[in-house]
Amino acid sequence: METIANTILGIGIKTDFLMLKTKAGELIFDIQLAFSSGNTLIGINEVTDHYKKRFRNWVRLKTTQKFIRAMETRSHVSVFKKNGYKGGYVADDSLDNDFTSPLIKRKIGRYGGTYIHENILLDYLMWLDIDLKVDVHLFLKQLISQLAIVKRNRTNTKTQFHKLKEVIEEVLTPIYYDKQIELFERYKKIEDDTEVNKKQKDEALEKWSRGYTQYEHLKQEIFDAINIRVIGMKANKFRRLNNIPITTNILTRDYFNGDTLRAIEVFQAHVRTLILSGITDLDELKIRIQNIPLDKYIY
Repeated sequence: METIANTILGIGIKTDFLMLKTKAGELIFDIQLAFSSGNTLIGINEVTDHYKKRFRNWVRLKTTQKFIRAMETRSHVSVFKKNGYKGGYVADDSLDNDFTSPLIKRKIGRYGGTYIHENILLDYLMWLDIDLKVDVHLFLKQLISQLAIVKRNRTNTKTQFHKLKEVIEEVLTPIYYDKQIELFERYKKIEDDTEVNKKQKDEALEKWSRGYTQYEHLKQEIFDAINIRVIGMKANKFRRLNNIPITTNILTRDYFNGDTLRAIEVFQAHVRTLILSGITDLDELKIRIQNIPLDKYIY
């Protein structure tokens, strides 16, 4: 494996962003954008300021403009072409009026500043400092390799999620629905003309109510049990602790590492097998989930 030289100090993760810490400042990678679109943008303000250079001076170079135009035709940039992109990116109006590119954006709000597409990052860094360019290049090779593994595990986890969801809906839901009908019919038949009968009727109502809650939240109960076993908490708590926005396009699994994704994938497949083998009691399924050996899947 290549050695990354001393210009790279380390990395940090903040909501939606990976911070690559260098001696020249931070490069900010939009990793949520990478997962959702296959592209990423990188914030370059700190390193640009460190070298006391202006980004627009690099863009003004004819060789730069020719390179960017050639790279535009080879990059999947449709998600960046509209102003007001959901990530807070707009066209960078600090450039020369006669040159704009979908590979160059300005981010509004948190971590704001100039962001450039991954495909032109290394050439810009070479203009700043050849050593920085080499070190970031080696780092990115390692990062891309790791992201490829995580992305594959993420896809496999999603596939098993839908398979388990289908089994729950096709096998468990009808069973629990029938149980609810049976419990409610039993409740209706109990007379409440005596204290003993009233107590029995109340107990029957409580049992039906408890069962109805399980029926209504059947899928969530099972997926919560898997998350508690693998990550030690429900997904909602994980989101709160990690400041993950509650939006439809940002998924909890985007913040799991490869080992965690692999464990969840295997657990989902295992629970699906349990249900298909005839284990349909929710409480028993939860016990089985807690007894699956976790160290077998977390490496």
